[in-house]
Amino acid sequence: MRIGDVLDPDDISIYRSLAGGLVAAHVLHGSANPIGGQSQFIKLRWGSLPEALKVEGCPPTIKFALGENVKQSNWATATRRAIADTDGRRAAHARRVPAALDYERAWKAYEKKKAGIPPRRDLELDALLDVVRGTRLVHCHSYRRTRSSP
Repeated sequence: MRIGDVLDPDDISIYRSLAGGLVAAHVLHGSANPIGGQSQFIKLRWGSLPEALKVEGCPPTIKFALGENVKQSNWATATRRAIADTDGRRAAHARRVPAALDYERAWKAYEKKKAGIPPRRDLELDALLDVVRGTRLVHCHSYRRTRSSP
């Protein structure tokens, strides 16, 4: 998901944030997935057009999550997920980089031939290629809930 695609300049939280003195924000995706959405820097402009919220010239970013939300250990009704430990979360990230490089190779092969059906556009892999190239910044948060001993 790209936050820039779902900006709502009429959201009451923008109005309230402006009233409290906030003028800009780095809007991040949620933390339920190891590789979240593409984030967006915005200038708060109540009632403007969505595109007018985006701050030009800011580096593109993406959010990675390694904490408790990914493994859903703090959800009362959660069923066990495949990514239930630190190694699983690391592996999820590690699998996507080769996938992004394969995706890039497929696009380069298609561009060279200009024949057949082009590869399916994948916004996540496009963003990960930017990370690999060093043109997209990663916002990665991780925390570990500790249990107190009885």
